[in-house]
Amino acid sequence: MQGDPTDSALMPPRGRGPGLLLAPGGRRAWPGPAGAAGTWPARSYPGRRWRFGGPAGLLAFLLFLGLALAGVLRQPVPGPHDEWQHLSYAAAVQAGAGLRPRFEAQYQLDESDLGRVTGALNYIGHPAPYYAYVALFLDRTLPAGHAVLLPRLASLALFAAAIGLVLVAGRRWFGDDPLAWLCFCGLVVLCPKQLLTAQQVTNDALAALGGGLAYWGAARLGRAPAGAAAIGLGLLLALWAKLNAGLVIGLWAGCLLLYLRSWRLFASLAVAGLAGALPYADILARYGRLVPVTWESVTGFTHRPLPLAEGLGLFLGQYPLGWSVEETPGPLLMVAFLALLGAMLGGAWLGWRRREEPAGLVALGAGIAFVLGTLVQLGFTLTVLGGSRGGAAFRYVLPLWPMLAHAVALLARQPARPWLPAGLLALVLFASIGGLLR
Repeated sequence: MQGDPTDSALMPPRGRGPGLLLAPGGRRAWPGPAGAAGTWPARSYPGRRWRFGGPAGLLAFLLFLGLALAGVLRQPVPGPHDEWQHLSYAAAVQAGAGLRPRFEAQYQLDESDLGRVTGALNYIGHPAPYYAYVALFLDRTLPAGHAVLLPRLASLALFAAAIGLVLVAGRRWFGDDPLAWLCFCGLVVLCPKQLLTAQQVTNDALAALGGGLAYWGAARLGRAPAGAAAIGLGLLLALWAKLNAGLVIGLWAGCLLLYLRSWRLFASLAVAGLAGALPYADILARYGRLVPVTWESVTGFTHRPLPLAEGLGLFLGQYPLGWSVEETPGPLLMVAFLALLGAMLGGAWLGWRRREEPAGLVALGAGIAFVLGTLVQLGFTLTVLGGSRGGAAFRYVLPLWPMLAHAVALLARQPARPWLPAGLLALVLFASIGGLLR
């Protein structure tokens, strides 16, 4: 009978995941049960659900939460990655700067008395929504060590929501394969730089929530309108966090849109893009550029144009250092990180070969967004930042991390190569745990 899900001609090949069906008129549609184009199946994989998949995911989430909470309490004040400057921005919003801050008149807080500011200009030039959120939890009458705790916990709450959404969505993709699922969980919860940023006040938290929502939405694209709306909301939050976060999530979502040609996804991304562009349109109108202040512009960094070969060498030499908690990891850990990047790109290549399947398309988009986003980051570093090492930061692609972890887990689902899943899991654990050690 036509539309019978037991019809072998309509079922996807075992181990390959459900294929893309054609909606009426020959348009591509996100997969659904046979004969029901455009609706999402009960689960996104053809095998049986691993009975310990749910407990493993819950333990992974609790592990992330425990490590991050311990870091919140132990992290010195101020933490790395400009925590004090982010907190000073929130204080300016709280003091009346609102959602249209004047960056030229925004100063850093005095660490000895949060009720005062110093003469040091703040160099954070991002949109204000995240800082308006943090300002709700900032009490400037407390000493710095106490005043930072609630904002840190508020920031961690955004990270925790992102990790929860990613794990729920990831189980739909890899819940039938224990090694692939463990690879995914390990990458998502043990990423050293993500754990470090989750312990402090930083707009990377809002960017991570945007990436997590977008990934969760991809697992539900056939469930109108939740999937497309979640991807659009994820893009909006990423844009409101920082421009480079919006860039990589927008590139990834654009890859899905170009292949699926879904009007619902197009409408969601269009609305999100317009709303997300509003703060940048205001900044551009007032300052004539999208990034009005940087550390380099405030501290007097000597801007020097670099030849492409020299700049590329500087960027590639600095980039792997951003993986670990320590900024000077050993050579073995750097090699492991580069191997992990190779596995991500390998998963994206596999996604190209299996782009008719939803899991493959998500991985392919991750690889394309990572490469293009890194190239833009390289260009920004060599031009606007004048060769500053600060531009070669791995954490700028963290909003895309769930999709990159997805690509590695997809590569681990290769029954024809039984050594590959175990080898990838060992690589994930070595690179992640090694990167967490101080």
